[in-house]
Amino acid sequence: VSIGMALNRIPILGVVDCPRLNEIYTGITGQGSFCNGRHLQVSPCTSMNRALISTHTSYNRSHEAIEAITNINRKLARDYKVHGIRSYGAAAMDMCSVAKGRLDMYFEVGIQAWDMCAGIVMIREAGGIVSSIDKLDYDVEKKESQPEGFDLMSQAMCCGSSWQLVKEGIATSVEFNYRNAILFTK
Repeated sequence: VSIGMALNRIPILGVVDCPRLNEIYTGITGQGSFCNGRHLQVSPCTSMNRALISTHTSYNRSHEAIEAITNINRKLARDYKVHGIRSYGAAAMDMCSVAKGRLDMYFEVGIQAWDMCAGIVMIREAGGIVSSIDKLDYDVEKKESQPEGFDLMSQAMCCGSSWQLVKEGIATSVEFNYRNAILFTK
């Protein structure tokens, strides 16, 4: 169960219940994010070859979509040599796993605002980055997210423990035309 609230399309509150894991996540912008009352903190990972990453297989089964997903996973495993690739099957759960430090990065196309809203609050309040899938919504010099730059209605996002990981996730998504392959092919 995932419940999020946004003001002017910027997520400000979230609650995610993962009953099988006996975990309840809560977060309010400016007040932190928590799992079962314990403060969340993203992992310190900044390197792709040490990262545990989650991606999902889209509902779109077009040739272009399957090729994009296959090529992305191949690049993650072969070129980046990531520590591992997982898929928990629920965007909110994957995003909370990034906030908790269980995962280092997660990206997906084809998800809705209600899939992302609560998780965005968890990650940002835990010190992580949430960005568009095709451009980095993070000011590297100021070391701060640009929440107004992220479009909650975009049906796509990349999140992670560091801007370095998110930047590589975005580059990989762009390289294989991930967003267009999922959203605009049949």
